[in-house]
Amino acid sequence: MIGETLELLAGEVRIRVRGASIERFLNACARGGIGLRRTCRMDFGELHATVSVRDFRRLRPVIRRTGCRVHILARHGAPFVLHRLRRRYVLFAGFAALGVLFWALTSFVWVVEIHAQPGISTYRLRETLHEAGAYAGIPIAAVDETAIREYVRREMEDTVDFVTVSRIGNVITVEAFGGDGDPETLDDKAVTGVVASRDGLVTEVKALGGYPLVCKGDVVQRGQLLISAVTPPTTEAGLGHIGHGWGQVTAQTSRSETSVRLLTRTKKRAAGRKKTQYAVVIGGKRFNLYLGSSMAAGNCDKKVYAERVVLGRGAALPVTVIRQEYTYYEPETATDSLEEARAQAEQNALSRMQDDMQAGAVERWSSEAEELDGALRLTLHAACTEDIGREISQEGAELPEKAEQPEEE
Repeated sequence: MIGETLELLAGEVRIRVRGASIERFLNACARGGIGLRRTCRMDFGELHATVSVRDFRRLRPVIRRTGCRVHILARHGAPFVLHRLRRRYVLFAGFAALGVLFWALTSFVWVVEIHAQPGISTYRLRETLHEAGAYAGIPIAAVDETAIREYVRREMEDTVDFVTVSRIGNVITVEAFGGDGDPETLDDKAVTGVVASRDGLVTEVKALGGYPLVCKGDVVQRGQLLISAVTPPTTEAGLGHIGHGWGQVTAQTSRSETSVRLLTRTKKRAAGRKKTQYAVVIGGKRFNLYLGSSMAAGNCDKKVYAERVVLGRGAALPVTVIRQEYTYYEPETATDSLEEARAQAEQNALSRMQDDMQAGAVERWSSEAEELDGALRLTLHAACTEDIGREISQEGAELPEKAEQPEEE
């Protein structure tokens, strides 16, 4: 299979041999080392065979000695294809451009993907990466992932806790962690305590560290210390200590929220008309494939989709196709009834309360509503069970002096 492919690339000729000395022709070819393939005896004086271009040039002495006539039936292979295309300069230029494109794609970085958690400035991160040598257009051989990672951690240590840099093909992927994305990691050696974030009636105390100052049934106020970092001496020979106070304090609390909702609102009615615009971004330069501005006149919703052109995993082109879709609508006025507006306002208020809780749920609730100048004013009262503990620093806390025991007479 491989040999036939190589022979086809070198070129081969399908010939027809006629004459009374076909056997002499075959014997002469065998003695001269001329390879005939796929031979087929069509008649007593006719033979079809395939011969390579190199051996075809050696047939002339054989033809002269045997008196046979040779006619070319077909030509196959790369030399004949190139001969037919020799004057098609645009095609050759296209192949050359394709080769240059392949070289550019495999030799330079064209895409830098950044994934950063909230609180990390992507603009600052991109500028830092550019200074570290991670930008579109840099030769792949000049990319040092370890050096880039260390440079970013050193220059952005105030916001970036951890960063990864990886390269696949001509794509560099950067992931930055830190900022406000993750909850603050608690240091189990820090001197901390737990205070109440709201007034409430304590129903459960789980002190996982430190010394609890309240128990089930206690009424606490906002800011009151619930779990202390200071553990006092508990026995005559016992010693107190200062450590990391933390845990969960569940309490029954009450919440109230007042909100105002308009009874008359504007809603959208589909007008049945849509428009799509396309643009191409090449190396940071945008080319619009439409006339006019991208600012659509009239009432419409606009959605923008961006899709990068890739040839496979790790082979991305510096080309992004932009698609802008406009959906037009007609505004119309709608008036909600008091019952509908009240139900929606209650659900919104309950959702906000639930989101504001660290851990807990609304047990019971009631609401009061009144209409004021075309609007609904709603006040919602809720009884909740939630975790009211919030950790605070108690650096500088001191152990109380151990009380002296009275001497026995």
